[in-house]
Amino acid sequence: MSLSFAFPAALLLLVLVPLAAWLFRRANRALPLPRAGAMRAGEEPRIRLPGRLPEILRGVTLTALVLGIAGPTFSRTVVEEKSLGVPIVLAVDISSSMLARDFQPLDRLEVAKATLTRFVEGRPNDPIALVAFAAEALTLVPATTHRAVLLSSIESLRVGMVEDGTAVGDGLAV
Repeated sequence: MSLSFAFPAALLLLVLVPLAAWLFRRANRALPLPRAGAMRAGEEPRIRLPGRLPEILRGVTLTALVLGIAGPTFSRTVVEEKSLGVPIVLAVDISSSMLARDFQPLDRLEVAKATLTRFVEGRPNDPIALVAFAAEALTLVPATTHRAVLLSSIESLRVGMVEDGTAVGDGLAV
């Protein structure tokens, strides 16, 4: 991760922050009023942090403003996937009908997940997407060649992720 600025020349304005602080201090010179207990002969009143807090906040605000004008951006390295495979979208029914135990002792969804896992592992060069549907459809994984993400999403499929129903058309459309 690296930090860069859209307008790095704006950072030169940071030089003006101490000048602005000096000008504000000079313009707002008021006599400090000592406390009654601190009034001793020849003793200067001490300025404490609460009295300087407006100056400090003003400096922090001006610094933040200059940094905002400079346009900071954080960038990460972009990993571009290049694949010669065929893009595939897997649409999986996660309605309550998938809980039927047609494949004793497993239900339909567990058998589908095992079959999908074997299929994905056999297609290492193909970008594969995963769409789950019941009453509505949602894309769980966009087309990718990152098998760990895809296999993890297949394993996490369960009935009840979305409202129950069987919108096959929506699943295929998504």
